[in-house]
Amino acid sequence: MTKFYVHIAETAEHDIDETLGYLIAIKHNPTAALILLEEIEKKKKTISGFPLKYQTVDEPLLAFFGIRCMPVKNYFAFYIVDGNNIYIIRFLHQKQNWKSILKTEFPK
Repeated sequence: MTKFYVHIAETAEHDIDETLGYLIAIKHNPTAALILLEEIEKKKKTISGFPLKYQTVDEPLLAFFGIRCMPVKNYFAFYIVDGNNIYIIRFLHQKQNWKSILKTEFPK
């Protein structure tokens, strides 16, 4: 079985940090932040074993670049598989306009 390596891009790392900071500082819920962080780690293990488990997004331009969407609680982790590497590129709340956000990062 091929081994896949999961990498978190700087933008996704920033998204995660912002989310955890929001849960702790604004919502005053460090328990929710810890639970979310644990869920992120579980999902990373899942895709490292089954990188194609989640479908590509339903937006043609983004699908062209092979962007896949993995649900994590009320969030989506967007990632790309490249050889034996998996790159988590963004981590966004499900209610955010993720299509618009992601499209600004890819050439048309």
